[in-house]
Amino acid sequence: MQSQLTLGEALKAGWNKAFSRFGLILGTLVVAGIVVGIPSSMRNIANGILQGTNNSATIMLVGLISLALLVLQYWLQILTGIGLIRIQLNTIDDKPAEFTQLFNSENVFWTYFGASILYGLIVLGGILLLIIPGIYWAIKYQFTLNLVVDKKLSPVEALRESGRITQGHKWWLLGFGIVLGLINLATIFTLFLGLVITIPVTVMAHMYVYRQFSLQKTNAVLPKAAKKQAA
Repeated sequence: MQSQLTLGEALKAGWNKAFSRFGLILGTLVVAGIVVGIPSSMRNIANGILQGTNNSATIMLVGLISLALLVLQYWLQILTGIGLIRIQLNTIDDKPAEFTQLFNSENVFWTYFGASILYGLIVLGGILLLIIPGIYWAIKYQFTLNLVVDKKLSPVEALRESGRITQGHKWWLLGFGIVLGLINLATIFTLFLGLVITIPVTVMAHMYVYRQFSLQKTNAVLPKAAKKQAA
């Protein structure tokens, strides 16, 4: 089955949607990066202290602080990941999108966490199997986290649904991903200042593709929770 969606349509939609709420899309991406980056930077400082001391009490204290910062970093990464997906989906769907949604877990925090772990393990396992399976599974299951937030599916349901909606589109999605990467890479000629434009556009283009592929197969059987959400 060939995708009826064209590259030009996806990029045009990404451009239009990104600039329809450019301040919100860019601002939430920046804030999410800063919020997650703060504990990461503090961990780097803590690790530097650990390398420069032999005092056992200091090592224990700084080690505990570093561990707490790691937990905080991943907690914030999950929370803002959910929020970014919601804001971008609402923008695609022309629904209300607000900055406060960036820190709203929508009661799917642990589901999102579990899905991200499963997805990561599947891709890692594929990479260990001579890389190509990892690329294949990364493409096949790339919409797993979107589905957790959008349809409130369980991790396993989300993986299965992502595999279903990407069926027949994997070569198209591979090419699309390469194009998005090249668009962002091209900003090297602007000392990467162009990322301010290209990242919001490519992020929204990718979300548009998810929405279009998910809508193409709405007549297929979904779990009851997904049907209620879709209704």
